[in-house]
Amino acid sequence: MEVAERLETTLGAWDRRGAVSLTGGEPWLRRKAVLALVDRFAEGGAVDRVDLLTNGELLSDEDCEELARRPLVRRIQVSMEGASADSHDAIRGEDSFRKTLE
Repeated sequence: MEVAERLETTLGAWDRRGAVSLTGGEPWLRRKAVLALVDRFAEGGAVDRVDLLTNGELLSDEDCEELARRPLVRRIQVSMEGASADSHDAIRGEDSFRKTLE
């Protein structure tokens, strides 16, 4: 939250609006913190949009609905290392291709 405050202060001093990408590791391991941060940016008004970069394995239907209720969330980018389980799983681990597709 301290970084969010600094960002908003800086953007205000520059009379600019910003965009934020939340990446990891895996940001969704701290879903409550991610949602709180998105809400903080929405309240502050200095950030136009937030993107989330995730492996997708932890996102439930309910999580997606929760993110969809937050207008600042512009997109969710899901990491895919290849078009097949062999290529993806070689980098991300066994059965991760199937979990990501789900």
